[in-house]
Amino acid sequence: MLGKVIVLLAATFDATAGLDCAAAVAVRSRSTVTETYFRLGDVADVRAEPKALQQALFELRIGRSPRGAGASAFMRSDLERLVSRAMPQMKLCFEGPARFGVQRGPLQSLELSQLSAAARQALARFVAERSTRSSIEPFGQQPDAPLWLPAGAVELRPRIAATTAVAPRMDVWMDVYVDGLQQQSVPVTFAVQARRPVLCARVALAAGALLAPGQFGIEERDIATGESWLAADAPLVGVRLKRALAPGEALMAKDVEMAPVVAKSERVRVRLSSGAIDLETVGIASRDAKPGEVIRVRTENDDRSYPARVTGAGAVQALWR
Repeated sequence: MLGKVIVLLAATFDATAGLDCAAAVAVRSRSTVTETYFRLGDVADVRAEPKALQQALFELRIGRSPRGAGASAFMRSDLERLVSRAMPQMKLCFEGPARFGVQRGPLQSLELSQLSAAARQALARFVAERSTRSSIEPFGQQPDAPLWLPAGAVELRPRIAATTAVAPRMDVWMDVYVDGLQQQSVPVTFAVQARRPVLCARVALAAGALLAPGQFGIEERDIATGESWLAADAPLVGVRLKRALAPGEALMAKDVEMAPVVAKSERVRVRLSSGAIDLETVGIASRDAKPGEVIRVRTENDDRSYPARVTGAGAVQALWR
């Protein structure tokens, strides 16, 4: 709407070649602005006739205001070029300093205790999803000075990546917004303890052993140490150990793997399908394999072999036609 007003007014003053100035713009050396973007009238005194033209020039958006308690410097020549491009048919006269300053105000304060409380609440929710008991305390010296922000509605948005592991020291990034625009990002650090039930071996278990629930008891461990222990409700069916476990030792994710459903030299059922024909025979597996893996299977009567995909316990699907 403002652009249409400017265009219409500029057309009205198309014959300003004989006039000294259609509008006079006196730039102030320093101005304080309150909004996210500042206008020509926020940094300069504008005189023009008719009043509609003066108002249109006053409302002309110039740039983004500084954040927080900051200040920015601008060149008057840049301002002249910007306004002249907006009103190319109109002769404008500018005066004032070659450089002018813009600062943000009035300001409001945000106590860092509010920021820390919001960060702690967000971290508590994050840790609670991954543990049964936790302790979260501020870590290190907490600054006392408040944050200074422009006037407006303040919103605090915590940032914790979903892939972040629970650790003894954790940062929560707090993004501070005013009227929907980000002003600052502040890290808040906490000391964390988080415990949850894990599986611990009741007896010594050898590498390669198939696991069963009765082999393990349940104990609480601090997962903030960084160890990737398996949760107490982790399924153990079809799982085997990759290394030996001593009595009382907790089971980690890296300690287990899916057990093969086909063993080396095992007789397996071989399914052969071709169109409407569906046959089943017997073969010898060349190696241990898990569901979905492709292995070589040889016939029982000679050394000929062919590829087959493992489909389940002791069963494969031939891949040749």
